[in-house]
Amino acid sequence: MIELQNKLIKEKLQFHDIDISTILFHLHEGVLITDTEGTILYYNTTQSQIDDIDIDYAIGKKITDLYRLSESDSTTMRCIRTSKPVRNHVMIYQSSSGKVANAISNVFPLFRNGQIIGAISFTKDYQMLENIVSMCQSPEVGSARDQMPMIIRRPIKKMKLRDNGTRFTFTDLVGSNPKLINAINMAKLAADSPSPVMLSGETGTGKEIFAQSIHNCSKASKERFIPINCSAIPENLLEGILFGTSKGAFTGSIDKAGLFEQANGGTIFLDELDSMPISLQSKVLRVVQEKRVRRLGSLEETELNVKIISTVSKDPDTIIKNGALRLDLFYRMGVVFILIPPLRERMDDISSLVCHFIRKFNGQLGEEVKDISDRVKEVFYDYPWPGNVQRA
Repeated sequence: MIELQNKLIKEKLQFHDIDISTILFHLHEGVLITDTEGTILYYNTTQSQIDDIDIDYAIGKKITDLYRLSESDSTTMRCIRTSKPVRNHVMIYQSSSGKVANAISNVFPLFRNGQIIGAISFTKDYQMLENIVSMCQSPEVGSARDQMPMIIRRPIKKMKLRDNGTRFTFTDLVGSNPKLINAINMAKLAADSPSPVMLSGETGTGKEIFAQSIHNCSKASKERFIPINCSAIPENLLEGILFGTSKGAFTGSIDKAGLFEQANGGTIFLDELDSMPISLQSKVLRVVQEKRVRRLGSLEETELNVKIISTVSKDPDTIIKNGALRLDLFYRMGVVFILIPPLRERMDDISSLVCHFIRKFNGQLGEEVKDISDRVKEVFYDYPWPGNVQRA
């Protein structure tokens, strides 16, 4: 049956003349192609979004360099080694940018004249899948979906990734409002302090930009910045990811350093700390107090010298009263507490942001926009700005 299909495709479609790369480039799944050495030859836009890595940076890299995986952990390398497909493999991995992805991987060997020449990997990201399902289930989107034209936008080039896994410094924060300046000054003072820092602010106020900036302003700026979104990882996997695992701790477990160990000497960024299960918060509290971490199933402890930055998106009093955050953990993690104001509380920064983004997108899109209309300005000043991120 397969031979018949291949014959029909070659005869009817002249398959060798079809531009497959363009199809793969715009696919809603992450697509990655390597040779038999694990060198990346192809890397599409969706994979770039999943990994938070520029396409230009990824091409030519080894799988084991782009991802914090050994050859035995990598589904692509396993496929190449065995010459067999790896289907519907659920995995959590971390890219060299520090992004942690919860994904389903399907990898297939590529053959020429019976010899394996590489592998092609298809990745579905759980968070992207959830967003697509939510959009499809929305009655507003559903009713308008058929009436909306397809818009293809030119991709915006991402900022260059630093060797430590960050992109941002304090110079990338735009604004002169006293509330913002006060938050920046506090963050700068906290950069070289060993005390943990807690950032509080609504979704989109730029908490991760602050966290990366604190790291890049510190003496440990050349060391790694390891971020993890505590709400994006299933509870049963989060403990092993944070603390690491020892071979034999449970079925299939291997010796693997957790994120605390990987960040040793640098910074670990615990985003949305209040979404972490209470039972796990008590274990994190012990790590903060003792400055030691123990892998799951191990009796040995590793000493830590790590800067801990965390975030919460609501008022701490509220989340503590609601039982989402332990009071003792808050005291330990919020030694330096920084409140980041939303844009609606610093509307005087809108004009600076408008000028900044006009310059940015003029350069990236080859345009020569000078200003925005008075009506657009009115809309900006009247909008309540429930979420905003100021990125350079």
